[in-house]
Amino acid sequence: MLAQPVTDSLGTRCILVVDGEIEIRFSLAQHLRSAGFTVFEAYSSDEALALLGAMPFDAVIADFQTPGAMNGLALADLIRSTYPHILTVIVSGVDLSHELERTETAFFQKPYEGAAVVDLVIKKLVAP
Repeated sequence: MLAQPVTDSLGTRCILVVDGEIEIRFSLAQHLRSAGFTVFEAYSSDEALALLGAMPFDAVIADFQTPGAMNGLALADLIRSTYPHILTVIVSGVDLSHELERTETAFFQKPYEGAAVVDLVIKKLVAP
């Protein structure tokens, strides 16, 4: 099943947060929910892929060191090639900005402000 972009209000914009660290995943998910987004969470890239095949998402925010069959960069690459309409964001404790500068994947280095991620998602998904 191919995911399709959601184009209504923020509440119908679906965001998938993928991170093996529950506290970090939960905190970012709460920031996004507080902004009005519908948010789903996944522990691993495997869980993320299962959700991507079953539901429409507008953005995926994944940790570089996401547990599972692939890391966050590989997951973002797969998402960009399979679901090109989905915004991809990588978060990491390691500076990966150089590796991502030639892609459309956004990057935040940990520790990051949840509000900054929310602002980027709103800018990319809502503001023209």
